[in-house]
Amino acid sequence: AFTAQLIYALSGLYCLTQTLGCAAENIIVVGDSAGGHLAIALRRYLIRESFPLLHVARGTILLAPSCD
Repeated sequence: AFTAQLIYALSGLYCLTQTLGCAAENIIVVGDSAGGHLAIALRRYLIRESFPLLHVARGTILLAPSCD
């Protein structure tokens, strides 16, 4: 079961890398509060799953993330 926000984040990363041609190593995901939790969830999901077209972004910046 995926939350809509994670699916939107995956879609955004796909759009940046596949539609606009940005390299994943040039992308840094930033999140504040609940957005920080989403940034962690996105990174963790991409590390755990294997997508031939989606790669983990270069870095993640978390500002007061709401996470356990």
